[in-house]
Amino acid sequence: MSGTQYVPIPIILFALILAAGVYKKIKTRRAIGSTGTSEADIREACRRGEAKKEAELEVEVKKRRAEEEDTTKGKHIWFSRCVQHGRFKHWVLGVEDTKYELRRDDVSGKYMANVAPWTIDKEKREAALSEQKIPNVDGYYICLIGWTQKQPQELKQICDEVMAQFGTYYLVFNNCQDFLKTFADRIISETALDWEWFRDNTKTGYQETQALKIPTPDEIIAANRSAAQQQINSHNRHQIHHNMHAMNQAIHHSSQIGLQNQLASLNQVQNQQVLNQQNQPFQMQNPIIMG
Repeated sequence: MSGTQYVPIPIILFALILAAGVYKKIKTRRAIGSTGTSEADIREACRRGEAKKEAELEVEVKKRRAEEEDTTKGKHIWFSRCVQHGRFKHWVLGVEDTKYELRRDDVSGKYMANVAPWTIDKEKREAALSEQKIPNVDGYYICLIGWTQKQPQELKQICDEVMAQFGTYYLVFNNCQDFLKTFADRIISETALDWEWFRDNTKTGYQETQALKIPTPDEIIAANRSAAQQQINSHNRHQIHHNMHAMNQAIHHSSQIGLQNQLASLNQVQNQQVLNQQNQPFQMQNPIIMG
């Protein structure tokens, strides 16, 4: 007695996935062939693109080096921030051997202006410019934003005045960035190439080439959440990892049981269909009447 043969569902799924992969490869090869572009041509185009990008970056680096060597316009104003984008990091302005910043006092919890000694590691910075084309010093991006004619005592006085008018600190506005922008507006005598990037978050060709950007308020909030999560002690992290592992095991076990139940139900339906087909001819016969 012959019956209908059923192909197991897992085999069908595997065959569909395999067929989709083969179709994708064939489609890609046909697309390359229809445009007349070989893989060697694509690699060469990529190489030319990288060379062009490198040349553009070198031009921007030379422009900035020329500005950094210019001392005729006054004292250099340096802007420093961390290059790990998307993570909130402290902003600092440096003039000669002094830095100006907004700091949170550990005792009172209040924010206040801080004027303290500061150095820029020029040797490391020069090496980073030569090797990476990025002015990175120990994880901090340091760029020239302009010059000032103010003397140290004037800078200190202006910093104190900005602090007196600063008001209440908030995370995404009226923060250390706003403090330094207001301070810079009052001390700047001539701007440099990266001034607009610092002041208005407007990218120049230099930042466009490096894909640098100042974090948005949403990125700042997300970064602070991330920083708070990193402060969890090792015991809590171990407990969280243990709970996550247990949950994943439970989900996997539940999925396996669910899949087994679905397959069992499907097999039961298929068996019932086979049985119905086998009994169907006998049900179609007319009954024999005895008499």
